[in-house]
Amino acid sequence: MEEGSRLGTGGKPPRTGIFIRDHLRDRGESYAGEIHRTYKEAHRGWTTTRGNRYRLSTYNSFAIYIAKLVIAGLLERTGRKEESDHPKSGALDYPERVYLRLSDKGRRASDYVWGRPLRIWYKPLDWERVEYSSYIQR
Repeated sequence: MEEGSRLGTGGKPPRTGIFIRDHLRDRGESYAGEIHRTYKEAHRGWTTTRGNRYRLSTYNSFAIYIAKLVIAGLLERTGRKEESDHPKSGALDYPERVYLRLSDKGRRASDYVWGRPLRIWYKPLDWERVEYSSYIQR
């Protein structure tokens, strides 16, 4: 989308889970910082249907979201790590970049699951329990 363009349904960009899935489908593997940066660049300048700027997630909330996708089994670590080139990495003890890819379960998951992956933990509706049953680790 071009800068300043309007958002789709409900005045929001495409769901974060769908964006992450599509990003990893296109690139094969990536790390959380790169995915977040790409997400922000893709949605920068978007406005809501009321003309307000849409507020994108912080890196911290994005990293937590990705961690939950790993716990649910939708993403997996590749084993590849790199030193961070973040300017504050030494002073703040930033961890190494950990590369992720779609897991087999993540490749098979429906658009519904990718569009609402956090409902696995937060009160899925009765009919959703069947859809999410293989993602819930008890």
